[in-house]
Amino acid sequence: MWYTGIVPRHSIFERKMKNTFSSPLNLAFFRRTFIPSLAVFLMFGALIPAVLAEDKNAQTLEEILEENTTGESDEDAKPVDPEEKERIEDEISDINEQIEEKQKELEDLQKEIESYDNAIKVKQQEEASLNNQISILDDQIAQRELDIKRSNEQIDVYTLEIRDLEGEITIKEEEIAGEKEELGAMLRRLDKFGRKTNLELVVGNDSFSDFYAQQQYVTNLGDDTREQLQRIAALKASLEEEKRKTEDKKKSVEAEKKRVEDQRLALENTQEVKEYYLEETKNSEEKFKDLVDKFRAEHLESERVISGLQQEAQKRLAELEGTEDEITFSSSNFIWPVYPAKGISCGWHCPGYPYEKLIGPHNALDIPTAQGTAVKAAADGVVSIAKRGVGSGYSYILIVHPDGFSTVYGHLSEISVSPDQVVHQGEVIGLSGGRPGFPGAGLSTGPHLHFGIRVNGIPVDPAQYMDMNIVPE
Repeated sequence: MWYTGIVPRHSIFERKMKNTFSSPLNLAFFRRTFIPSLAVFLMFGALIPAVLAEDKNAQTLEEILEENTTGESDEDAKPVDPEEKERIEDEISDINEQIEEKQKELEDLQKEIESYDNAIKVKQQEEASLNNQISILDDQIAQRELDIKRSNEQIDVYTLEIRDLEGEITIKEEEIAGEKEELGAMLRRLDKFGRKTNLELVVGNDSFSDFYAQQQYVTNLGDDTREQLQRIAALKASLEEEKRKTEDKKKSVEAEKKRVEDQRLALENTQEVKEYYLEETKNSEEKFKDLVDKFRAEHLESERVISGLQQEAQKRLAELEGTEDEITFSSSNFIWPVYPAKGISCGWHCPGYPYEKLIGPHNALDIPTAQGTAVKAAADGVVSIAKRGVGSGYSYILIVHPDGFSTVYGHLSEISVSPDQVVHQGEVIGLSGGRPGFPGAGLSTGPHLHFGIRVNGIPVDPAQYMDMNIVPE
C-alpha cells in the first residue's frame, strides 16, 4: 500500500486523505470517481473569474459592488414598496387622463384662434373704413385673449407631464434600489466562492455530484448576476432619459410663461390702437378717412425723400475715402439695431400686414421692442435723413453705406443724430417708438422698430443680410 498514514495530526486535508485511502476499496473508488472529478474541475478552474470579467482589465468584485450598490443618487431610494408603487401608478394614470382632456381643449382653442385669423385676413382685403378697422382690431383682441388662454392651458399640460415624469422617476429609482440590493447579495455569494482555492473546493465536496452541483450553482449565479447588471444599466439609462425630459418640460413651461407675457403686451397694444382710432375719429368715418390720408401721405413722402437723398449721401461717402472717417463696410456684417428677443412681428411682405390696402406691402422687418429702447446703427455709414414727425407723425432715420446699401429705422420716439453725420456700427442713433398717438409713431400697431435695408434705393428683404439664427420662432 503506497499510503503510509504518516501525516501531521492537525492537517484536515491529510486526515481526509488517510481516511479515503486506508483500504483498497476506497482507493479504487478514488481512482474511479475523484480523479475524473478533479480533471473536470481543472477544466472549469477559471469559471468564477470568467463570470465576473472577460479580460484581465475587467472590474473586480469589490469595484462592481461599490459601483452598483452605492451612490449619492441612491441615498434616499428604497426598494419598491408594492402598495406605494400601485399608488404612484394610479396617480400617473389619473394625470394622463387629465393631459388627454387638456389636449382636446388645446385643439378646440387652436381652431377658434384660426377662425379669427381667417376672418382678419378677409377683412384686411376689404375697403378701408373705420368700422372695418375696428372690427379687425376686435377680432385681434379676441384672438390674443384666446392665445393667452391657450398658453395657460399649455402650461397646465406641461405641469401635468412633469408630475407624470416625476412619478415615473420615483418608481424607477425604487426599482433600481431593489435591483441593487439583490445584486449585492449575488455578488457577495460569488465573492465567497471566488475567495476559495481550487484545492479547497475539491476537498470541500464528498462526491463528484456535489462538486458538479456546486459548479452549476456558481454558473447560474453568474448568469443571474449578468442579467441583474443589464437590468440595472437599462433602468439607469431610462431614469436619465426621464430626468432629461423633465428638465426639457420645465424649460418649456418657462418659455410659455414668457410667451404669455408677450401676448398680454400685444393685447394691450391692440386695445390701445383701438382706443386711439376711436379717440382720433370720434367714431366718424370721415375723420377716419382724413387720418388714413394723412398717414398715407407721410409714407409716400418718406419713400420719395429716401430715393432722392440716397444718391447725395453716396457722394458724401466717396469724399470720405482716404480720410480718417473713411467708412469700412461689408454687407455680411450688419448687426441688429435692437435685439430681436421677441422675434419678428411682421416680416418682409408678411401676409398679415394690416395696412397693405393703404400703403402697399410691408418692405421691412418689424421688431417688437419696448417703447424707448436704444436703437443702434446696423453698420458704419453717413446719416442721410433724420426726420422728426410733427406730433405723432412718422419719425425715421436713413443711413447710407458703401456699395449702394442703406438702412431705414422707423417709428422712432427720439432721434439723436443729424443729417451728414458719420456714424459707426453699434452707435446709438435714437430711441424706438410706435405707440399709437405718441411722438414718431405714425401709422403703427404698437411699440416696435421698423427696420429696412435697400440696395441702390430699392427695398430688399433684410433677412438676407441679418443673423436670423438668434431670432426666436
